[in-house]
Amino acid sequence: MMKQKVMRIAGMLMIAATLLIIPVTPVTALSGVAVTLSSTGTSDLFGYAGEYIIFATLGMQLTGDGDAITVTFPVGTVVPENLTGVTVVATLGAINGTPNIAAILNRYTVSGNPGKCTVTLTLGPGDLIGEAAQIRIYIPVSAGVINPKIAGDYTLTLKTTKEATPITSNTYTVMGLLAPGGPPPMVTVYNAEGVRIFQDTNYNALYDGVSKVTGDHWTIKISNGAHSDETVIIPARVKNLLITNEADNWANTVVADWVVDGSGVTFHNLILAPGVENHGIIVNAPGVKFYGCTFIKTGTAGTTPVQTLLTFNNNIPGTQCTIDNCTFDTSLGGVKDIGILVNTSAAGLEITGCKFITDYSEPPDAHPWKEDDAIVVNSGCTIRGNEFSGSGHGINVAAGEVIIANNTFTGVHEVLRITRERPSSVTFESNTVDKCGIRIAAWPPNGTNTIELDPGVGSMTTLVNNKFSGTGNY
Repeated sequence: MMKQKVMRIAGMLMIAATLLIIPVTPVTALSGVAVTLSSTGTSDLFGYAGEYIIFATLGMQLTGDGDAITVTFPVGTVVPENLTGVTVVATLGAINGTPNIAAILNRYTVSGNPGKCTVTLTLGPGDLIGEAAQIRIYIPVSAGVINPKIAGDYTLTLKTTKEATPITSNTYTVMGLLAPGGPPPMVTVYNAEGVRIFQDTNYNALYDGVSKVTGDHWTIKISNGAHSDETVIIPARVKNLLITNEADNWANTVVADWVVDGSGVTFHNLILAPGVENHGIIVNAPGVKFYGCTFIKTGTAGTTPVQTLLTFNNNIPGTQCTIDNCTFDTSLGGVKDIGILVNTSAAGLEITGCKFITDYSEPPDAHPWKEDDAIVVNSGCTIRGNEFSGSGHGINVAAGEVIIANNTFTGVHEVLRITRERPSSVTFESNTVDKCGIRIAAWPPNGTNTIELDPGVGSMTTLVNNKFSGTGNY
């Protein structure tokens, strides 16, 4: 009996000893990795800086003794070495077995590894996050993490120094220029004989496609939008190029800045928005035409910068450029934008059959007023048969021989302003002006004149056969 008891006790000691050397599995494990890519502004657009919010639940506690959290973005994401504005917060967690201990995150540092597409948050002395705590990492647009340049669905991973096996997140979507599920953007280039020379759907397809044009009378067809974060330059050697919309697909927004040095270029049936340089389209050559295009701003009401949608510089006498049946909408955001800027010495521009939509931002949001100008003229041009609406300015003339005829102005704060920068000759004829100007005692106290004349020495202004109704001031 004694022998059996001794053996039983020895067996129990061996089992206890075995239990002591078996690793203890934590109550929880790293889990719940979830990411949201904001859809505000251009945050979820390919090739733009994104705003990311990342959640995870820790399985093991982290302390300031060298512990870190690493987020690995998908290949194609551009991660800078130095990131600003990245933050991490955490809920209560268990520290050394004691539950409900508040996290301390006062001295952590953030670093990026461009080669590995990683963002690492390293805890500093005194920092700690408990076991089973949920963490929230915020990466703002200002941090400069650039989305991949190919639209599609992506995942990222998260790991810690205590739990080194990466956990994969949910899927997030990097957008192209269409809604989810739409076909990819496509740029196709044809030579003068109609032979297809180039076709691509990648991020740089627009920039690459224009570079393939080597002759006259070529055609570029854009389907489902296009984008370029480099200014698209049409060189002087390119003549009579047609850039048009494939199959009248009106989801066809082209987000890019352009410099047009080639003569006879035609933009047809496109939605055009400025790119990252915000200067829109700059025309330096004669014979350039815009027909049936819609010009819009980029960004959101809260993020859009000051933008000029189209700048006209052609200064070759005896040549002509036309803007016909287009829409210029600068109403997004309370900043002072310009629809069309006609620069000094420019010549031969005719604007017909277009619609201009402007806005303004008044005090206290903006002081002084930030009013759009539909058209700013520093040289001669003809403005005929257009519609002006919204609450901004219509036409601002600083110089040149300008004909303004057969237009309709509705509700704009100032239809025409002529300044004294240089001599001008302005004919304002057969226009219809309704409910324009701002009455006295409105902000500003003296209101706003429907027409403001302050011409330079040697200038002439002629008003003939116009109809005014419902206006605040004249």
